[in-house]
Amino acid sequence: LYNRALVFYTQQDYARSISECYRCIDYHDYGYAYYLLGDNYLSVGNYDSAIYALEQAYQKDVPDPQLAVNLGEAHYKKANNNEARRYFSEALQQDSALVEVYDRMAILDPAN
Repeated sequence: LYNRALVFYTQQDYARSISECYRCIDYHDYGYAYYLLGDNYLSVGNYDSAIYALEQAYQKDVPDPQLAVNLGEAHYKKANNNEARRYFSEALQQDSALVEVYDRMAILDPAN
């Protein structure tokens, strides 16, 4: 189910991908399905749902610095700047080569 959702996501068929993610979660409560669900919601601009899904993946210890970046980006889009900074900082702790995160942090905290 996850792989089907991933295929629909790569085809930018977000509605079908979201549906498959929910099916996967119903059967397996799979952290990566929450991650993909969050990416789908980011792609369609549904930031509240993206934050919820990405935080579920984060709580399931999905080991990917991009997850923290995506959480930071969703919070940034919602103007939750403190949360955005927190997740961007965590992403940089995991991978200091994330240049786009430094750019985003410069906007959020220009003094540092």
